[in-house]
Amino acid sequence: MTVRASFDDGKTWPTSLSLYSGNSAYSDLAVLGNKTVACLYEKDSFISFANFKVSDFLLGQDLPKGSPQPKP
Repeated sequence: MTVRASFDDGKTWPTSLSLYSGNSAYSDLAVLGNKTVACLYEKDSFISFANFKVSDFLLGQDLPKGSPQPKP
């Protein structure tokens, strides 16, 4: 299960975060009020939950010029 971000309407996907490398499916993302992203997904026939801070996901990535910069 990999989460990716695009800043140019899906033309490129410069950032990614691997949540799980095995079999996975049926994911749903939600942005929480504390700048955290929650992901609910199926992992090896079980429902799993993962969360991560938006700034951790974007930090250190080569973002396109003019993209919003993360705040740690």
